[in-house]
Amino acid sequence: MNYQKTILFLLILLSYNKVIPQNIEVKSFNILPHDQTARVTNPVKDQNAEKCALIKVVTNQPGFIWEGGILGITKVEKKTGEYWVYVPKGTKKITIKHQKLGVLRNYIFPTSIKEATTYEMVLTTKNVEMVIREQKINSQWLIIKSKPTSANVFIDDTLVGRTPFQRKYE
Repeated sequence: MNYQKTILFLLILLSYNKVIPQNIEVKSFNILPHDQTARVTNPVKDQNAEKCALIKVVTNQPGFIWEGGILGITKVEKKTGEYWVYVPKGTKKITIKHQKLGVLRNYIFPTSIKEATTYEMVLTTKNVEMVIREQKINSQWLIIKSKPTSANVFIDDTLVGRTPFQRKYE
């Protein structure tokens, strides 16, 4: 009986990770065989003086941060409608972070990353909306100064004090 409960608990625990909604998702990852950006038009070299691979990340959301595995990220450029993320050849995974959308940790590339090759990663995300609301003021200070001092202060026909007067009112 304990064996069955343990198996059930493990299944629930493993399936819990699948239930958590993802705010960042990789829709597709493909090689761009005719794109010469990484090889010819805009190459970037890594710490070993080798040309990096370029991942053109297509997204309509600003504010992403990129982290590579052990090899790291060589360079990131923000372009219109996409990011250009330069990584060394042999990079296996990438972590994508966003302040409002959360983290897509350790996305493993479906193909091996080759030197001076351009790839396209299409991200889908939930929409980030910025809503500006007028702040409600629940209370406010009333301050009254007068010359001469010691003048009577009436609120709603009730004597509440003398000047200088200050009190917080709803």
